[in-house]
Amino acid sequence: GRRAQSALAQLRGILEGELEGIRGAGTWKSERVITSRQGPHIRVDGVSGGILNFCANNYLGLSSHPEVIQAGLQALEQFGAGLSSVRFICGTQSIHKNLEAKIARFHQREDAILYPSCFDANAGLFESRALVQPGTETRGPQREAQNTLPLYPEERPGWQYSFLICGSPGQGRIPGWLNDGSTLTASLQALLTPEDAVLSDELNHASIIDGIRLCKAHKYRYRHLDMADLEAKLQEAQ
Repeated sequence: GRRAQSALAQLRGILEGELEGIRGAGTWKSERVITSRQGPHIRVDGVSGGILNFCANNYLGLSSHPEVIQAGLQALEQFGAGLSSVRFICGTQSIHKNLEAKIARFHQREDAILYPSCFDANAGLFESRALVQPGTETRGPQREAQNTLPLYPEERPGWQYSFLICGSPGQGRIPGWLNDGSTLTASLQALLTPEDAVLSDELNHASIIDGIRLCKAHKYRYRHLDMADLEAKLQEAQ
């Protein structure tokens, strides 16, 4: 009774203090409620007239394309709304596997995995196990991945290095990079075990930061595009 009310009041005070701190720091965010169909021109609740939308990921306007809408209606009629479960219980339907197969063929890869967002894909990457680049040869009982990529940045002109994975000496692992934080570009026998180290640019995307926090590897952060600081962190990680 009274003790519970006191605890709730204390918790409310803590939360209100945190929220005030966010407002004071200028990082408070409010949702913009869109009252129209997504597109380059949208209507927002509380704003008179239409406005131009420059912040969406709907670059090609496909969310409002008539053919996309019609395909969505047909899929709803055939498969229903929602997965009803996660993929690995009973949420994988033929429509998902067909799309993954088409994406894999388009990119000339063995297979593909659908994610609801690029954020989830980046974050989920760091918890992967036994991830091998499609097309690389594997051999032996441990299916060791073969590295076919140059080791040093100067050997790969035009690339911006923002992420580096280092394996333990003698463990058969190899360095790997993510170009702009979105694409795995090296073959790894196993990804991010407690024996590995991750070196990440301090300005990497939040999805990379969150993924690194979830993994079991040793974590090092270096100053943005500072190769000298990266070298120091590499030496520290050895």
